[in-house]
Amino acid sequence: MKTHYILPSGNAYHQAMPSQSDRTREEARKRGRNSSGEATRLKLIAVAEAMFADRGIAAVSLNEIRLAAGQSNAAVVNYHFGSKDDLIKAILEDRLVRIDEDRGRLLEQAVSGDHPAELRRLLAALILPQVSSAERGSDTSNWWLTCCFTDMANQAGTHGFWPTRR
Repeated sequence: MKTHYILPSGNAYHQAMPSQSDRTREEARKRGRNSSGEATRLKLIAVAEAMFADRGIAAVSLNEIRLAAGQSNAAVVNYHFGSKDDLIKAILEDRLVRIDEDRGRLLEQAVSGDHPAELRRLLAALILPQVSSAERGSDTSNWWLTCCFTDMANQAGTHGFWPTRR
């Protein structure tokens, strides 16, 4: 039985490429790429994120990602990302860019106007985008949160925040 990975928008990954959105064109412009190539890159990111969340990073090959994304070029994932590690970094970067955009917009709203910024609004601007990102793609939210908390734990251990055993 073939598994179909579903995009947050409801499209099956095995279906034809989605139409080029404003976000795709903007991302392509920022990276100096054409929008068709950027659409492929974004689709590979979405497919890989869903597959990693479903089966785990080690259990998914780059070839499986390529096939699930409907790509016939055997080198497409390597072309866009170079390696599985770089693909994972791109997935995290994609999420973080959206989180930072939301965070910036909320911070701007929190400090706008003639009145002093409320602490509650500032904290909400810093925290809510992270939580919303985890809720957006319910299939991938556990994976996303695991990545975030693993990274925080690694940083805490690296910087000596955890008590050492003697």
